[in-house]
Amino acid sequence: MATESEVVIYNGYKIHVDKNIYDPELKTAIFINGALATSSSFLIWVKHLKGKVNTILFDFPFAGKSKPLNDSLDIITKEQEVDIINFLIRRYRPEIIMSVSWGGLGALMAASQNNDILEMAVIGAFSMTINEKMERYILKARDYVYQKEFEAVANLLNNEVGKYLPRLFKRTNFNHVAHLDEHEYRQACFHLEQILTLRDYDYEKFISKISIPVIFINGEKDEYTTSKEVKNLGRYLDDARFYTLKDAGHFLDLESKAASLGVKSIFEEIFINQQECV
Repeated sequence: MATESEVVIYNGYKIHVDKNIYDPELKTAIFINGALATSSSFLIWVKHLKGKVNTILFDFPFAGKSKPLNDSLDIITKEQEVDIINFLIRRYRPEIIMSVSWGGLGALMAASQNNDILEMAVIGAFSMTINEKMERYILKARDYVYQKEFEAVANLLNNEVGKYLPRLFKRTNFNHVAHLDEHEYRQACFHLEQILTLRDYDYEKFISKISIPVIFINGEKDEYTTSKEVKNLGRYLDDARFYTLKDAGHFLDLESKAASLGVKSIFEEIFINQQECV
């Protein structure tokens, strides 16, 4: 079926939403993207889930299809982002929340506040551990933004977390990241600086409130959100499940056909073979 689009308003913000409702009887998933990304980053996941799970994608007011709808934006805090996610969850009542990269923080925060609606969370390429490589990457990106060296930010992304991406995806990444406006960069930097201040007890405060199963998917070769470090989150969750995507880095299924098939296989196991999970 064709994608249905609408604009919803929350607290003065206009939010563009795309819905793919294949069957009202199916479970529905809402997607939360990471820093500097838009809802279009989930197109392959939507393809994998077609006919198995209904999907809802949206862009925050400062990004993607929502950005042209909103004028003179102030910086939106992570807490305000979570308020937007909560609003959308209560409006559309999805059973599943899914995220990639730093979208995982907002997704987990929202999951802790919506146990009555959500039945599962699927979190890709995320870890609460800021290791040395990730910290260096974040600080270097922040410095480039403050120096207004936006092409350097794009190259940094491709050379670091995007090192395993095919050339075509690197070119797409560069064109997208190098041509964002300054507000989008400062928005991303603000969130990353918030993340740098978080400690284990900050995560424990909200993650321990999550009562639904949480599935983590991390790349075997990801040095920034590693498959080993993400398991620290299991200390705070009643039901945490961990998948390691073979021969993949931070961008998971975008890096190769084999990785894409690997994610598809994980989704089939989660949503088809283990229906009792949801």
